[in-house]
Amino acid sequence: MLIVLGVLMLVVLLSAFMKRGQDWSLISKEATEVTAGTADAGEKTTTTTEYSDSVLITGLGVGGLFILTGVFFGRIREIALPGGISMKLGELPPDKDEELKDSIEKKAKEKGATDEEVKTLAEEARKQAGLVFQDEYWGAIPQPSSDDLERIADKSLERAKKLVAGA
Repeated sequence: MLIVLGVLMLVVLLSAFMKRGQDWSLISKEATEVTAGTADAGEKTTTTTEYSDSVLITGLGVGGLFILTGVFFGRIREIALPGGISMKLGELPPDKDEELKDSIEKKAKEKGATDEEVKTLAEEARKQAGLVFQDEYWGAIPQPSSDDLERIADKSLERAKKLVAGA
């Protein structure tokens, strides 16, 4: 939707400015000055026109920003502003995060032979779970079901097992 909005802004702005011919700018100020005439000469009218490109530049910039935001929307995980203000998107709520961690621990104990292997496997699986989750869910507040969390735990353990075995 953002891509369409951005392209629409660009097309409308460019077509509106191109229809103006050689004057691609908006008129920001038009002043007409009339000077009183003397007995020998009549009135003199002078029209001064000043143009402004700031509306065009701002509109094209915002349209381009909408297009970029639309293209990369699925990959945006955090919005950070200067001054340390940030907002994370797509994180699991704390209760769902605990449920996922418990599921990973339980499944790691089933697949690991020793306590050390279980610990290493579970640790790597938790890292992989974050990646699997981000691949499948995005948005402000995702609410995956328990079955989805089980599936994420299985996938992350498979990935972790390959990584641990290859190390």
